[in-house]
Amino acid sequence: MNILRLLFSKVLSASITSLILSILMSLFTNDFLRSMYIFLLYVPPIIFIYGILFSIAADIITKQINKYQLLVSFFVHFAGAAIILIWDSSFGGFAIIGAVLFFFIDHLFIKK
Repeated sequence: MNILRLLFSKVLSASITSLILSILMSLFTNDFLRSMYIFLLYVPPIIFIYGILFSIAADIITKQINKYQLLVSFFVHFAGAAIILIWDSSFGGFAIIGAVLFFFIDHLFIKK
């Protein structure tokens, strides 16, 4: 896979993950539209920085491994969520959901 296609799939995965995660987080507030606006300001930078970095790291690590590539990739994505948990535990559940979403969306685009 060339580098341009790889980056395009990572950015697309991060965009979709950011939108879905912002919607999910907004569902747990009293004012959906206002919180959606706020979450769309703060969630995408986190997903784009940590999500893309850990996803590229997962791709690099799993290229070295013959067995259990999908499982290792999942745990590397999950490690990104663990860093967010350490940084700010108030959004911990959403960090895990975001990592799992990014993993599945990313692997959906890689297979195509």
